[in-house]
Amino acid sequence: MKNLCKKINKYVPVASMVIIPVGLIVAIVNIAAIKSSRVADFWNDNIASVIRKVLAWLTGWIPFSIAEFLLFGAVVIIPIIVVAVIRYSERKGFVKALVGLLSVFVLLYAVFAAGLGIGYRTTKLDERMDLV
Repeated sequence: MKNLCKKINKYVPVASMVIIPVGLIVAIVNIAAIKSSRVADFWNDNIASVIRKVLAWLTGWIPFSIAEFLLFGAVVIIPIIVVAVIRYSERKGFVKALVGLLSVFVLLYAVFAAGLGIGYRTTKLDERMDLV
């Protein structure tokens, strides 16, 4: 068991040990929301609203859209990330660098899915407002 823990610590960054399980939980909730609009309604009304408020508080002081900045800046950001991963992998190991990069993508997915994405699976607006 100690050898397993040492190997995990050698190849997995500490933050990844939290981010990846959170991403898996969000993926499971997302699948449940796809199957049931009641799950999506509950998540959107109770949990996602808090996540959106936190994101608004964190990014509200920035006078432009961070998502658009990342989208347009991807041409510059992606090569910078690749170079950073290569340099980091020379010092810490390729697997650890790859797991760290995977953690960044899992974090982006988890924040989007938990805060916004599950909201696309809620009950349709016309049904909620009894317009049908």
